[in-house]
Amino acid sequence: MTAWLEDRVAIVTGAGRGIGKATAKLLAEHGAKVVVNDLGCEINGSGSSGGPSDEVTEEINNSGGTAVANYDTVATMEGAANIAKTALDSFGRIDILVNNAGILFDKLFVETSADEFDALLDVNLKGPFNCLQACLPSMISQNYGRIINVSSGAGLGVVKGEVAYGASKAGLDCLTRGIALETRDQNITLNSIMPVAMTRLQEAALKQVAAGITESTPGIDRDQPPEAISTIIGYLAGENAGSVTGKTFTVRFTGTIQILNEQTPVRNVFKDGMWKVEEIDKIISQLVQ
Repeated sequence: MTAWLEDRVAIVTGAGRGIGKATAKLLAEHGAKVVVNDLGCEINGSGSSGGPSDEVTEEINNSGGTAVANYDTVATMEGAANIAKTALDSFGRIDILVNNAGILFDKLFVETSADEFDALLDVNLKGPFNCLQACLPSMISQNYGRIINVSSGAGLGVVKGEVAYGASKAGLDCLTRGIALETRDQNITLNSIMPVAMTRLQEAALKQVAAGITESTPGIDRDQPPEAISTIIGYLAGENAGSVTGKTFTVRFTGTIQILNEQTPVRNVFKDGMWKVEEIDKIISQLVQ
């Protein structure tokens, strides 16, 4: 294994299972010192346990890598500050942040409570915000940083039954692009990943699909192992990826990496002056096809 990330310090949130676990192990294999953060909660955010973080940390250290466990929640500024403090106290710097922690409610919008929506935003969107606020000052001071946000194809608004979850992930992609503009002159990159892999969130989503509660885009490779996602994260975490920022990648098919365009016009109509409602009615079929 190459020392792609030798002497770098990485924080991976939600690293006790799934994509986070695969990512933490891969970064360590490539030489990074890793803070393995995981609250150890259920997929809906309830409960907590130090077991998942401890297990991954032990695996990394037993295989010759370097890792420390952290059990704080990303959903509060205090928790995020403690995660950053763990990295600084243990290793003296923060080079890489992977915002992977997330929770899921698969429900139709009319059945989603305000408390559930708040919980999704607190972890999936405000969680990365909190961690970015906690980690960016150190990255700015050292003029170096690599940040990868784990988003979701649900953020494209194409998954029936995941409106609230998708909204939180769409916000994360916007956060990624916006902050990338602010940090690109400080050698700090931000990119996002829309993954598909067989994780416990995926297993829960498949049960909802089977029950007819949700519908999803066909053709994606749901059986991919989490390790199929961690490699693109590992690349973006490296020094050689310094020219790649503000981008959204997808890894939804075996052996395929895709990059998404920003939303741009696909067709237009023009007239000299302002449009009237009646005029729009006559040309709408030219726009919406």
